[in-house]
Amino acid sequence: MEKYIEIDYGLIDLTFNKDMVCCVRANRYWDHFLTHLETRDTLRKICIEFAKYFREEKIVYLPDHFGLDYVFSDMDLNNILESLESRLGKDAPSIESIYKEFDEHVESDGYYIERL
Repeated sequence: MEKYIEIDYGLIDLTFNKDMVCCVRANRYWDHFLTHLETRDTLRKICIEFAKYFREEKIVYLPDHFGLDYVFSDMDLNNILESLESRLGKDAPSIESIYKEFDEHVESDGYYIERL
């Protein structure tokens, strides 16, 4: 079995590791995902379909710079969740609550777990 499966499907890229953890990336940045409802809803629907297919009860939404790192680290979902909590604390109460705009900067490091 291949160590990773990568699928480039136009604006959407998928990468799976051997534990069937999938990183779904769109031709958009994390901040765009957090602030644009239409983009967020489209990606959520894709993730929900994958979760149903793999009989998974959780979807983790996290910044671009973490997603591929975790897939290529060969971690399973439980290890990823432990690592995220160690790095960033508890998951956000909503996707929208991750994006924090200040006078001079924006903070968007956080993650959200959608439970199906």
